[in-house]
Amino acid sequence: MLDLQAPDADLPWRSADLSDPAVVAAATADLAAMTGMPDVLVCSAGINASHPVAGHPDELWRKVLDVNLSGTFYVIRACLPIMIERGWGRVVTLSSGGAVRVLADRAAYAASKAGVIALTKSVAQEGAKHGVTANVIAPGLTDTPMASAVYGDGTRGSVSDSRVANPMGVLLEPIDIAHGIDYLCTPAARYVTGQVLHINGGGVM
Repeated sequence: MLDLQAPDADLPWRSADLSDPAVVAAATADLAAMTGMPDVLVCSAGINASHPVAGHPDELWRKVLDVNLSGTFYVIRACLPIMIERGWGRVVTLSSGGAVRVLADRAAYAASKAGVIALTKSVAQEGAKHGVTANVIAPGLTDTPMASAVYGDGTRGSVSDSRVANPMGVLLEPIDIAHGIDYLCTPAARYVTGQVLHINGGGVM
C-alpha cells in the first residue's frame, strides 16, 4: 500500500534533464548501480505552456514536447527491457485531462499529453505477455506549483468557475493522484493495462 511517510533521506536523489536522452541513459545507469533497476516506474515530470497555434514559437513547441513526451519515452525505453526480462513491471505515466478536454492556447501541452496516452498504450501492448502493465493517470486541476503558476491566486476558484471547472467543485490534492498510482501498482490491478484513469472530480467523464 501507499507509504505516506517522508522519503528516506538516504535514498539516492538526482536531478536530470529528461529531454536529453544521453542524460537519461546516464542517470538510469547510475540508478542501476546504486539500487538496481526499478520494478515500478512513475513518469510524472512535466511542464506547461500557453500560446495560440497561430504564431506559436518553434522553441516553445519543442521544449514542451521534449520534456512531456520525449522525456517520458526516454525513461520508459531505459527501464522497460529489464522489466520484460524479469517478467514483471509496472509503468504509470501522468497525462492530463487537458489531453482530451483541450483548451485553446494549450496546443503544445495538449499534444504532448495526448502523446503520452498513445505511448503508454503501446508500452502496454509490448509488455502484456511479459507481466508488465502500463497505465495512464490523467489528473484534473491539482494543487501543485505548476497549477499555481498558471492560475495564480485563483487556482482554488478555478475548479468551479473556469475552463477547467469540475462538477464536484474540488481542487485535487497530490495525494489524490498518488492513490490512483498506488492502485495501479497493487495486485488488485494486475490485469489492468493500457487504461486511462481520470481523477478530476468529474471534469472529464
